[in-house]
Amino acid sequence: MRMRSIVAALVVLGGAGRAWADARADLEGEMATYLSWARQPVWSADQAAKAKPATECHAAVARARKAGVKDDQELELFGVDAVMEAPKKGPHSGTRMVAVKDAGKVCDAYAKTLESATFTAAVQASYDLQEWLGLVKPSEPGATASGMGDKPRACIAAIDAKLAAGTPGTSKLKLQGAEVTLDDARAACTRTLAQAEEFQSAVNARLAAEAEKRTAKYRVAGIAGPRLELFAYYDMEWYLPGCTRSIGDPKALKKAKLLFQWLTAPDGTITIRRFAFKGDKYVQSEKSFATEAGAYRGCK
Repeated sequence: MRMRSIVAALVVLGGAGRAWADARADLEGEMATYLSWARQPVWSADQAAKAKPATECHAAVARARKAGVKDDQELELFGVDAVMEAPKKGPHSGTRMVAVKDAGKVCDAYAKTLESATFTAAVQASYDLQEWLGLVKPSEPGATASGMGDKPRACIAAIDAKLAAGTPGTSKLKLQGAEVTLDDARAACTRTLAQAEEFQSAVNARLAAEAEKRTAKYRVAGIAGPRLELFAYYDMEWYLPGCTRSIGDPKALKKAKLLFQWLTAPDGTITIRRFAFKGDKYVQSEKSFATEAGAYRGCK
């Protein structure tokens, strides 16, 4: 019995040792990721928006400690010199050994870079929009206007926050291919906002004219209400019962009692949308099918 107890204790201890070893390795991997971002001064707006908060970095350290990793254990990290002092060299080229008790410094460096990169990305996004506005005309079919002023507004808000915190307007900011002062950047974002709003107004006017043109041909056929809105929105050929013939003429659509849409997903699933009309109102329903044969049978 005594021997079995000793063996059982060794098994438990061995399992615990593997657990903290795994936790140390996991922490090393997470710190390496946060460190790589801390060393990257320029982020895209998308990267900044999706970046994890610095609190998650500190939480990773706390999880490792809870799992049994000791403060005096070490992590081998690459490029540490860029963000903190770590005199002990690691076994691989360019690496340094960082004690777990100092891992929070990596998180602090990440937090500082995150704040700076998020600010720079907000300003850069407005400059990128300004360039885009110079290339695209609101009359082009693909031009859209949804949220057009969001980026320059975010730029202005970010700069105003910096200025309110006491950062001088003459402070320099490095953007892609340029170095500007905060005052100049704010002026540029203000100009971009005006351009974006003008562009958005022009696009909205074009879209309204196009929508009216689409709607007119159905209105002339005597279609009104929800049926008019539906046909003007899709402006397409519609399947008749059976889904082997289609119609698009407004006069024919005016008389239709049942119409269908055939939608095929990337995985091959077919969805049949059914529109049952009574006057200018309709009821919509849909059903999905795994085969074409099933979809045809459902088109009724």
